[in-house]
Amino acid sequence: MNVLNRSKDKDLSTQIENQEGQIEPEVGVWEMNHADLKATHTFGDDRKVRPVTRTISAAIQKNAFSYTFPAHSLTILRLRLK
Repeated sequence: MNVLNRSKDKDLSTQIENQEGQIEPEVGVWEMNHADLKATHTFGDDRKVRPVTRTISAAIQKNAFSYTFPAHSLTILRLRLK
């Protein structure tokens, strides 16, 4: 699932619900954001804006879980179904 939060300063708290299959609690997260809204990734400075990857353990309830997308970010959640 890809989510672009275009808000300059507001995180987006969401409830993610699945309609078919059971969501597994292990969720892969790929996230790109930077405190400086004008920061860019260039060939000369390719370490400035870098994605962060991690795995979270989601608290699944009724085949749904909560997630907060950070302000000014692109987030990709990798969900697995049982």
